[in-house]
Amino acid sequence: MKNNHRFLSSILIAVFMFTIPMCVKAQTKNYPYVNPTPGEITILASTPFPPGVKSSHQGYEDIVDCGFNLVTEGYSTQNYLHEFSLIGNLKLKYLVASTDFYNGKAKSFVNTFKRNKYVAGWKFKDEPAYKDLATYQKSYQELYQLAPDKLIFMNLFGSLEGDYKKTMKDYKAMVEYVDKMYRPQMLSFDMYPMFIKNGKLSVAYDTFFTALEAMYSVSKQSQRPFWSYVQSMAFKAGTTVRPPANEAYLSFAVFSALAYGAQGIAYWTYAQRKSSSTENYTSALIDLKGNKTKAWYDAKKVNALVKRFNHVFYESNVVEVRHTGSKIYNNTTKLSGAIGPFSSITSGNAGVLVSRIETKSGKFIVLVNHDVTATQKVTLKVAKTKKVADLTDAKETQYGEESQISKTLSKGGIAIFQEI
Repeated sequence: MKNNHRFLSSILIAVFMFTIPMCVKAQTKNYPYVNPTPGEITILASTPFPPGVKSSHQGYEDIVDCGFNLVTEGYSTQNYLHEFSLIGNLKLKYLVASTDFYNGKAKSFVNTFKRNKYVAGWKFKDEPAYKDLATYQKSYQELYQLAPDKLIFMNLFGSLEGDYKKTMKDYKAMVEYVDKMYRPQMLSFDMYPMFIKNGKLSVAYDTFFTALEAMYSVSKQSQRPFWSYVQSMAFKAGTTVRPPANEAYLSFAVFSALAYGAQGIAYWTYAQRKSSSTENYTSALIDLKGNKTKAWYDAKKVNALVKRFNHVFYESNVVEVRHTGSKIYNNTTKLSGAIGPFSSITSGNAGVLVSRIETKSGKFIVLVNHDVTATQKVTLKVAKTKKVADLTDAKETQYGEESQISKTLSKGGIAIFQEI
């Protein structure tokens, strides 16, 4: 009888060992990234129309004219279909949002839209709390299985907030934790560096660059891209005051992210929202009456520059990122000596971000002015045996070996050089 029991136990153990891996397969690699805007850096407009303003084809034309190629907003099924009819033949797609993603109704919702040509993916969850991560992870898996050819967009806090402060040693640990738990198609964060303190503009360089360094590092590990939000709606929440967007603020935030390898830029928000009991929204690219503000034209300039240098940033391999200036911010690395084709790059005290990028189009050095309130002079010396082309201005300028180049970067502005 003992021998029979042992024989039976051996069979049961063998069955258990061979069937469990087949039934429950852990996700060990990140889900494949699905680019919602193939061939281009994604530029997302959140909230395409202000409340009370009727959506229109002209409104969507303006969104495209401003440089956006993706939009997102929360609508009912019928309202989404109406919005799609207004887009018509414009080169614009939607990330659709719904609470059905995590209330047990995902299958029905996804089946309604997964074959719609206007739907590039799903806006899944914004800033999930630590305690909810496990629950949302199951919903994320289900959503991917229902439509593996669509993007799932989940956005994280840009710094340690709430219970993350108690459980994570630093921001990078948080990003790594979420990445290992979800194995997501991509990462995203929001951290708005510009704020008003005592009536004056301040810039949270340490927090902003810490977030970018973490996203860059984890993105390299997972071989999946990341996106970055930029603040385009001015607001006040408690003692926190975020200023109206302008060309310098947008340029600094957008190109810093791209210089770290971001493949998507999300504007929060395109159209102004009505204020709530906790947040007072004061302006955006489109005001509450549906009119373009000065910030709309500033965003158009910045987005046009992104498109002009798409060959520099799209599917980029960021080899290294360094910083100059009198202060080196938390978790960043000071530029010391040569980088790429330059034997030296020097700047003023404010400093610049220096990124060495390689793409199918060539090898590039990207500079971003840290200073959003003043121009900054930068001096670059070309190394021996190297040649570069300055792509910054409309007319390309070439420099031979050991040339000394003097550039003045605009407020929050950029300079781009290609090794030739």
